[in-house]
Amino acid sequence: MKKNLLTLISLLTSTIYAQDLYEVARTTAPIEIDGVVNEQAWKSVEPFPMTMYTPVYQGELTEKTEIRMCYDDEYIYFSGVFLDSDHKGIQGNSLLRDGDPGGDFFNVLLDTYNDNENFSTFSTMPSGNRLDAEILNDAEGDQSQIFNASWNTFWSVATTRNDAGWYAEMKIPFSSLRFDDNNGNVIFGLITHRLIGRKNERQTFPAIPPNWNMAAWKPSRAQKILLTGIKRKNPIYFTPYVLGNYQQNSAYDSTRKEIADHSDTDGEVGLDVKFALSSNLTLDLTLNTDFAQVEADNVQVNLTRFSLFFPEKRQFFQERSGVFSFTTSNISQNRLFHSRRIGLDENGNLLRVYGGGRLVGRFKNLDVGVLTMQTEGSDPSISSENFGIVRLRKRVLNAYSYLGTLITSRVDSEGNYNFVTGADALLRVAGPYYLTIKGGHVFSDHLPDSENSMGYIKWEKRAVSGLGYIAEAEYTGKNFDPGVGFVLRKNNLALNQNVVYGHFIDGQWVRKLEPFAANSIFLRNNDQSLETMTTEPGILILFASGADISFSVLRTYDEVKEDFALSEEAFVPAGNHTFSTLNAAFNMSNGRMIRTSVSGETGKFYDGDKASLSISPTWIPSKHFQISLNYTFNRIEFTERDQLLRADIASATMLAALDTKWSLRSLVQYSKLNNKVAVNTGLRYNHKEGNDLYLVYNQVSNTVGQDIEGIELPGTESWSLTLKYTYTFIR
Repeated sequence: MKKNLLTLISLLTSTIYAQDLYEVARTTAPIEIDGVVNEQAWKSVEPFPMTMYTPVYQGELTEKTEIRMCYDDEYIYFSGVFLDSDHKGIQGNSLLRDGDPGGDFFNVLLDTYNDNENFSTFSTMPSGNRLDAEILNDAEGDQSQIFNASWNTFWSVATTRNDAGWYAEMKIPFSSLRFDDNNGNVIFGLITHRLIGRKNERQTFPAIPPNWNMAAWKPSRAQKILLTGIKRKNPIYFTPYVLGNYQQNSAYDSTRKEIADHSDTDGEVGLDVKFALSSNLTLDLTLNTDFAQVEADNVQVNLTRFSLFFPEKRQFFQERSGVFSFTTSNISQNRLFHSRRIGLDENGNLLRVYGGGRLVGRFKNLDVGVLTMQTEGSDPSISSENFGIVRLRKRVLNAYSYLGTLITSRVDSEGNYNFVTGADALLRVAGPYYLTIKGGHVFSDHLPDSENSMGYIKWEKRAVSGLGYIAEAEYTGKNFDPGVGFVLRKNNLALNQNVVYGHFIDGQWVRKLEPFAANSIFLRNNDQSLETMTTEPGILILFASGADISFSVLRTYDEVKEDFALSEEAFVPAGNHTFSTLNAAFNMSNGRMIRTSVSGETGKFYDGDKASLSISPTWIPSKHFQISLNYTFNRIEFTERDQLLRADIASATMLAALDTKWSLRSLVQYSKLNNKVAVNTGLRYNHKEGNDLYLVYNQVSNTVGQDIEGIELPGTESWSLTLKYTYTFIR
C-alpha cells in the first residue's frame, strides 16, 4: 500500500517537459584549439538549431549562428561560427579572466550531474577571455545565492575574427567535470547561448520560452544529451604556494601619547590538493590556507539596527557551494551555514587557517558535502576553532524535488561548542508549483535550551509570464544563533508575500511589463505584537534593448524598542514609526560600451527626511581597459532634533589587461561616514590555469585631518604589499 501511494505521488508530481535524448557525435579526428573552425571533425557534425530568446521569443534570427559539439576519450569540444553583417559592431569587451560579460558572448552551460539544479558554465567573448562560473538552485532566488562567479576549473578556449564575424573553439577535459556514469554512458543537461550585445539578441539551444525567472539559465530547462564510452581519469592536482608580505601600521599609543609606527615582514608557504576519488566525488585538502589575493569587500552603509551581510569571495569555499546551501527567505537572508564565518573575525579581519578538507560529490541521487577547517586564535578573546559541516541531499519523487539534512559544528580550544542540526525539503508538487520546508535547532553551551530553533515554509508558483507568487513564513527563536551561520533577525515570526504578473509585449521598444506587490510582516514571538511591516507595490518595465526601469512606493511601519545609532551624530529614537518612500531605478543594457545605472529614493525615514541617489557609470574604451564608478548620495535630516547625517559612499573599479594572461584590478573606495579611503590593487599573471603570480597592494587613509589629545593622526593608517605565487602539478 505504501509503495503504491509513493508511486501515485511521484506520478502526480512529475510534470516533466518531455524531450528526446540528443546523442552527441564522438570524433577520432584531431581538433586544434586555435579559434579557426576548419577541422574535419566539425564538417561531420550538424550545428544545433538555434532559437531567438530575446528580444522576441522565436523571432527571426538576424545573424547566422552555428554551434557544434563533439567529444573524444579525453575532452568535450565546442565550436562557434558567429557571422555578423556589421563586423565593426562586434564587441569583445574584456581580456580578463571572469571579466565583464557585456558585449558579444558565447556561453555553454552543462548540468553534469543531470540533477536539474546546478550548471557549470564555460563562456568566452570575441576577445578570447575565459569566464567560468556555477549556477545553483535552478537559477531560483537571490542573485547572490544562485550565481557563483568565483568558481574556476581547467579548460581552454581560442577565438578569431574577420570581416564576416567571429569564431570560437573550446575544449573541456572530462577530468575537470564531475558526473555520474552508467557503464560509460553519461547524460548531461546542456544549454548554449549566443548573445549579440549591441542588439540584445540572445539565441539559445534548446528553445526555451521565457516563462520562468532566468529561464535560459535554468538546468531544469536543459536539453538532455548522451555521451557514450567515457572512461574517466582521476588526476591529482597539487597546488603549493609561497608568499611574502610587508605591512606598516600607524596608530595612536595612549600610554606614550604619540603615534606609533609598526612594520612587519612575513613569509608563508601552503598547499592545496584536489583528488577525484571517483567520477563524481572530489576530495580537497588545504594546508596553511591563504586568501591574500581575494578582492576586498564592497563598502556598505548600515541604516538599520541589524547586521550587514557580506558575501563569500574565497575560491576554496566556492566550488559546488550550492550543495552546502541552506538559506531561507530573501527578506531575512538567514542561513544555517555561511562559510564567511570561517577564518574571519567579527570585523572581517583574516585569521590564520591551519588547514582542512572538503569532500563534495554525488552517489546516484544523493548529494554529499563534508567540510572541516581549523583556524587559529588572534587574541585572548578568540580561541583556536574547528568548524565542521555535513550536508546530505537526496532527490525524491521527481527530478525537481529533494529531501536534505545539514549538521554544523563550531568547537574552540577551550571546549566551547555550537552545534546545529537542520532538515529541509523542496517538493515540486505539480508544474510550476513548489513547496519548501526547512527547520533547524542549535545546541550550545552558551545558549539556553529553549527558543533556539527555526522553522520555514514557502509555497510558490514560479512564473515570469502570467501570474507568479510566493507566500512564506519563518519562525526564528530568541536564542537561535548558528555558530557557522548568519541570522539577520531573531525572536520573531516573519510572513512574506510577493505577487508578480508578467505580460510580454511584441512591441518595437517595450518587451515586458511586470507589475508587482510585496508585503512583509514581522511579529514578536513573546506576544505576537507587530514589530515591522512593509508594503511595496510597483512596476518593472523591460525594454527590447536590454534596459529596464522600475518604480515603487515603500510603506514601512517599524516599532523601535530602543534608540539605535546611525553615526556618532545621528540616531533613530525609540517609538512607533510609519513612513513612506518613493523608489525608482534605471539600468542600461550591458551591451553598451558606455552605460550607467541610476537609482533614487526620496521620502520620510523614521522621524526624519531621506534623499538618496546612486549613479554607477561604466566606460569600456577597449578590451584592454574598463572603469566603473559608483557614487551614492545619502542625506538624512532629523529637523526636530537638529541632526544631519551624510552617509555618502564612492568607489572606482579599474580593470586593465595587456592580454589574457596579464591583468590589473584596482578598487578604490571612500566612505564619508568615517572619512576613510581604502585601496585594493592586484596585479595578476595567469600563465595557465592553476599557475598564478599575484602582487597585491592595500592601503587605508584618512581624508580629513584628525587628532587625539592634540596629536595629529597620520594620513595613511596602514598599507601592505603582498607577493604570492601558486603552481599546479598534475599527476
